[in-house]
Amino acid sequence: MAETKPVQSLLRGVELLRLLASAQHGMRLQDLAQRMGLKVPTVHNLLKTLSVAGLVEKLSTNHYAATLSLVALGDAVRHNRQHSEMEDLMRCMAQQYKQARFVYSKATDTALVVVLRMSPDQPKIIQYPSGLQNALYNSSTGLCFLSFAPMEDVCAMRERFPFDEYATQHWTSAEHLDKHLQQQRKQGYAETLFKKQELYRVSVPVYDSLGQLSGYLGVAIGIQHMGTRRAQRALAADVKAGVAGLHGDLFARVEDGA
Repeated sequence: MAETKPVQSLLRGVELLRLLASAQHGMRLQDLAQRMGLKVPTVHNLLKTLSVAGLVEKLSTNHYAATLSLVALGDAVRHNRQHSEMEDLMRCMAQQYKQARFVYSKATDTALVVVLRMSPDQPKIIQYPSGLQNALYNSSTGLCFLSFAPMEDVCAMRERFPFDEYATQHWTSAEHLDKHLQQQRKQGYAETLFKKQELYRVSVPVYDSLGQLSGYLGVAIGIQHMGTRRAQRALAADVKAGVAGLHGDLFARVEDGA
């Protein structure tokens, strides 16, 4: 069977999109043609086709630029890939911590929403809950958000959930909370250490392949399984290492029993 040759125009279109995606203010037609080593009419036809597809637009400066549709396409690819990797990580860690509950959450403008979940009562099954949210001041995910999210997002969320109304049951003062958050930032994860708690809960910030904060992986396990600080720190280290391995050698630290 004869080898199928790649479609030359498609390869050129992909190269063109890569150039425009990396150009902050777009590029002129002549500059694109020069960079690609093609004639101006050829590049113009490619741009015309990509414009019809909604991936390229012509600016008022006569520069061509990638559209938000192209950006959204890249975001969707990263989103789907990260969800798949996160599901794998949760399944892997659930094998080691069989009594633990795992949640992967994302921040919206109004809440910390759980998007993936695993629990001991349904082992090996990834759940996709609807409407499940994390408390801001007394969940490890909420504390992780307060510790690592951009300041403007934190301020907006704290304004939506005022400390005096939502946090005084768990924190003696805002200064008490802020001191705890400062310690969380130093150790790279958030945990709940309230008195008489039945669960030990820890949450780690998750970053995408571009280094942008994209979510939070939280783990909760009965205090009877995690009663010592040494065991708690070991769990936190495993979660942190697993998340760090999402874009590299996944789960290496977990498999080593760190």
